[in-house]
Amino acid sequence: MTDTQLCQYIDDLEAGTRPAAPNKTEIIEQFLDDLAIRSDTGLRVSDATIRKIRAMAEENGYFQPGNM
Repeated sequence: MTDTQLCQYIDDLEAGTRPAAPNKTEIIEQFLDDLAIRSDTGLRVSDATIRKIRAMAEENGYFQPGNM
């Protein structure tokens, strides 16, 4: 981004006309939710595997649920 674009982005954030970018927890939560969606090829990750990945991510400090 140019300096002008960055300044406009910050001005928009302060004015409340632009939503802030998603935080790390929101990104990880969305990714884990998306794993359960069947792809065009018919593949998906099982709910049990997603629960394990979520537990490992929490345990290793990648995110804390509810801290959005």
